[in-house]
Amino acid sequence: MANEYEDFIRNEWEKFAQKKLLPNIMLLGATGCGKSSLINLVFQKELARVNDVARGTEGFETYPGAKYGLGVNLIDSRGYEMEDGGGDSFSKYFESVKTKMAESRKKDPLEKIHIIWFCVSVAGEKIQDYDLETLRLLREDPELKRRVVVIATKCDEDDEDGTTAKIFRNVITEKIGNNVPMFEVSTDPSLPLDLEKLMAWSADQLDDKELKEAFVASQMISLDAKWNAAAARIAVHAGAAATIGATPIPVADAALLVPLQLEMSVNLIHLYGMENLGGVSKAVISNIVVTNLGRSFAGGLLKLVPITGQLIGGAINAGVAALITTALGFAISTICYESCKKIARGEEVDTSTLFSAEAIASYTQQYIDTHK
Repeated sequence: MANEYEDFIRNEWEKFAQKKLLPNIMLLGATGCGKSSLINLVFQKELARVNDVARGTEGFETYPGAKYGLGVNLIDSRGYEMEDGGGDSFSKYFESVKTKMAESRKKDPLEKIHIIWFCVSVAGEKIQDYDLETLRLLREDPELKRRVVVIATKCDEDDEDGTTAKIFRNVITEKIGNNVPMFEVSTDPSLPLDLEKLMAWSADQLDDKELKEAFVASQMISLDAKWNAAAARIAVHAGAAATIGATPIPVADAALLVPLQLEMSVNLIHLYGMENLGGVSKAVISNIVVTNLGRSFAGGLLKLVPITGQLIGGAINAGVAALITTALGFAISTICYESCKKIARGEEVDTSTLFSAEAIASYTQQYIDTHK
């Protein structure tokens, strides 16, 4: 029986590996402005060290998410030398940006540039004219003008009052307009600043539900964003479970709900980006998930959750089916959330016990006790 569930989970797991549509984030800014450090921090991937990237429009390097274990495609500009902002380096850069924008306008909605992160370093002490020229170009584009955010990087080098960042903000307002969002960030873990706000803003730019979920899963900054996205996903599956239970099913036939619940569980695990769990290889995590979840369900997980008194004529109705499914989703989400939180604090996570029947049953029962 365990093998039957493991096969189902493995098939669900593979669906995510085969996903082709991912949000496209374009990174702009001068050489040395901190783009690579920002990406490494947000996605916990040392992409700056990857050399075999796909070459596209001159001046850009593309990191396909499917190839590099990301839930986003990154379009990284090679930058331009800050001291040569008015020279040949910037001219080529500026033209390549224009070309890239023109290419985006010709693509299908799900393949366009979805977000632009424009990085400026506070260590440079002022916003250069060529930064403003590029921002004007972006803000004139009818499709991209609302999808551009300015990210003030290296804010740990600013003073305690964030004086330089405030100057940047004032200059942008004066020269570009007051509706250009700007967030202050730093790679110093003691100065989180606006990283969570940047994640929230970026997710809000993605109209497609799957693209948004892919971004939320890939970013490793905001656990609250993952939790909220998980709650929305659980609600969808709970609704489907209620439909199954609309015609009350005998407790003995509760296994009818299992495929739906397994699908939900795998969805939630991916939503938390558990493949990046503390540097453990994706193959190891996959094996842990498949084996532990498979054994949990094969062991009759639902039998571990007393629902006496909620049954009508010994059958599971729509309300009970939704409750059990929501409770299970809560259990999986909580395990993922707590694991990610431990990793963020630098604590060890025992991968061998993740998603064990005991852990899942405990959190499932906890939810039912407070919501029945």
